[in-house]
Amino acid sequence: MGKQGWQPYRQTLRLVLGLGSALVLISTTAITLAVEQPLAPTLEPGTYLYGEAQEANQIGKGYIVFRHQGEQVIGAFYYPRSEFSCFVGDLQQKNLQVLALGMGHEEPTEVRIALNQLHAISEIGFEEHRSLAHCHQEVTAHQAQQVKKASKELPTF
Repeated sequence: MGKQGWQPYRQTLRLVLGLGSALVLISTTAITLAVEQPLAPTLEPGTYLYGEAQEANQIGKGYIVFRHQGEQVIGAFYYPRSEFSCFVGDLQQKNLQVLALGMGHEEPTEVRIALNQLHAISEIGFEEHRSLAHCHQEVTAHQAQQVKKASKELPTF
């Protein structure tokens, strides 16, 4: 084929090569972006308050207060001016994987909470600290009860 024979295909070839380069550039950028995205940082040990509202103590809004220390978190789910439920578990990235202890006769329930779907609240009040102190005692009692229950289930020789 002579020089004139390729003429009709030149524009198509440029378009195909141009699109191919763009696709390579786009896919390379996507791969780079996927690799460079850092994982969500974990929280430092400390006491945290998260809520459905951006401010604490909003009636009708749910809140989570917890103390993160080492591998364990202990805290409470609550609504202002209402009852609260204690929990114990761990923190993985910004997700709480906890056992809600329930009230009185209720069985404990496993719960997972994505903290990034709630608002972080920096000011933690007296009531939140009081709830945490109560939950620490309740979790200690629950764990002691679990040890006692497990020891009864061990075979005796």
